[in-house]
Amino acid sequence: MRPKIGIALSGGAARGLAHIGVLKVLERESVPLDMIAGTSSGAIVAAMYAAGMGAKDIEAIARDLKWMDLIAPTWPKDGLLSGQRLSTFVRERIPVSSFSRLKVPLAIPAVDILSRRIYIFRKGRLDTAIQASCAVPGIFRPVRYRGMLLVDGGVLENLPSKTVREIGADLVLGVDVNRRGRLFDRVDNLFKILLQCQYIMMEATTRELRNLCDYLVEPDVGKGGFLSLERMEDFIEAGERAAIPVVKKLKRRLEGCTK
Repeated sequence: MRPKIGIALSGGAARGLAHIGVLKVLERESVPLDMIAGTSSGAIVAAMYAAGMGAKDIEAIARDLKWMDLIAPTWPKDGLLSGQRLSTFVRERIPVSSFSRLKVPLAIPAVDILSRRIYIFRKGRLDTAIQASCAVPGIFRPVRYRGMLLVDGGVLENLPSKTVREIGADLVLGVDVNRRGRLFDRVDNLFKILLQCQYIMMEATTRELRNLCDYLVEPDVGKGGFLSLERMEDFIEAGERAAIPVVKKLKRRLEGCTK
């Protein structure tokens, strides 16, 4: 019997475009995905794929993407930016609105800062889950949901390998778009300060999560890049290059299971 394969897509802002390249390789090699988990920008790509969109469909949307499609300034009481435009983007670009209508089981982690625990979205509205998982503390406003105050899942589980294992994956393919990416040369504005702090927190909590992966793809996304949507081609190509040898190993293992 073939093992159930789950993929975990990490957060990483614009670096998350590298996930598209990984999905391209999986499609070319005809490697099935039985479940998927994504954090922050990885949650956006994961939701699109789970909804039945192929890598080329996701790439086509990414080509026209601008930050102003996703963010809007707000009164800086609990965050500098509102996630309402992100919610609108999700509703307009993903062909289904709820987890129950997805073609592949999906899990999206966020963090409740009141209980200090991870909350895993597996049902309900996709736009709420994605907005919560992308709510970088200090930058985006937290999402109030069922008595919780939810922020970016990357605070505790930027690489959701544990989550995808818990929802039933026998083999976990992790994609970490931050491991081979370097930090900013200059931390010279508020956004960079907040992102740098987030990166440091993510790195500390992600080491163990990498070890939970049976296979791990680590695209070389270069320096910075958290806000560099214009580097889409570079990120996608980095995802493809890193995925090819790993996916081939996974495919050989699957072929051995069916003999």
